[in-house]
Amino acid sequence: MHRDPALPNREARVSRGGPRLTQRLRVAAVALGFAACAGPSFTNEPSGGSGAASGRSGAGGDAGNAANGGMGVGGKAGGSGLGVGGSAVAGMSSASGGDTSTGGSSAGEVGAGGASDSCQCEPSQYCRAGTCLDCSDVSKLDFGGVEEVLDYPDGALRFPRVGDALGSLFFTLVTSSVSELWYAPDVASSPGGVLDDGRVPRAALEYFGDPGGLGFDVLFDETASGGARTIRAATFDGKALGAPFDAPPPVASSGADDYSSTLARETKRVYFMTARNGAPELVTGMLDASTTKTVDVKVPAQGGGTCSRAGADATPWVTADGRLLLFSAPPVDSACDPLDGDATDVFVALLNPSTGLPLATAVPLAGINHSSDTSSESDASFAPDLCAVYFASDGGEAQGHDFRLYRALRR
Repeated sequence: MHRDPALPNREARVSRGGPRLTQRLRVAAVALGFAACAGPSFTNEPSGGSGAASGRSGAGGDAGNAANGGMGVGGKAGGSGLGVGGSAVAGMSSASGGDTSTGGSSAGEVGAGGASDSCQCEPSQYCRAGTCLDCSDVSKLDFGGVEEVLDYPDGALRFPRVGDALGSLFFTLVTSSVSELWYAPDVASSPGGVLDDGRVPRAALEYFGDPGGLGFDVLFDETASGGARTIRAATFDGKALGAPFDAPPPVASSGADDYSSTLARETKRVYFMTARNGAPELVTGMLDASTTKTVDVKVPAQGGGTCSRAGADATPWVTADGRLLLFSAPPVDSACDPLDGDATDVFVALLNPSTGLPLATAVPLAGINHSSDTSSESDASFAPDLCAVYFASDGGEAQGHDFRLYRALRR
């Protein structure tokens, strides 16, 4: 069930007379698990819970002390911080965001948000405990109403990324014979069609729109005949890709394995996976600059402590302003050993957009990750308004299927 997220080198085509993508978009605002699946449900921590249970560390500034209030991280000026999975005091800000300030001294209030919420909210808002809140406020991240978007009976669907228009979606189809890019102009009505000719395996396309002067608006992986992956750039006109070309530094071809790129378009900082230094690692650098640095993001360990993110592919995705990083990593124990084989969870980390590096320990996204079984959740990305998250999941061994695409709504 659980495959290395690295995508294979496959050059044969999927027969167009074979099974088609099966669309399963289901609006289920109160559902707490997969809308179309039986078996283990996803965890959903209500919007409260105790801060001590939901979060592992807090910080008023860049190096604040550990505390109980969820994952609280004040910015350079003591911002409101990030509280994930708890409506606790989410990184109580200090006056100056100093290095010795404490992040969230409260254990967290018990929140009333969740499936019972009922609001009439405006676009770009979500409902929590009967109150409409702006999705742009990411100080509290909790998700519910998980709904299946697309599946494919004979292969995997990966890397869902919102496209150039409302309702559009890019994704990757992977079978035993092909890895190719797909685009759905309106995923609610059609799974769309293939973007490339399939002669070269491609995957993990991210559309960001040309933020000015780049000459391209998508990046994606391309696998050479020898098996090494490179990151390629292209334009997208709303229907088709232009001729691919080499991406600029630092993602330009290095002769090593380079893959899974994401760009913060407002800062022009790129993140990607590479094996340039041997083992796969997540790195970051500015476009058109030759230097990169390792992004050593920490994840909480079961039983206490933290561990550096591990695994062959973090499947990173970053917000346009470069402040939030979504990624996948194996859940680990206190010895930093994987808990469920090669299964992965989705995590979120707060970044310093200037340096590109994490400001605190990442936390798993509440409402996204499977509560039991060796399930892999991966490839997460936000909708443009930050009101929903898209991700891929294989559902675990009990589900008996490969990766499908899902969406979860803020709550």
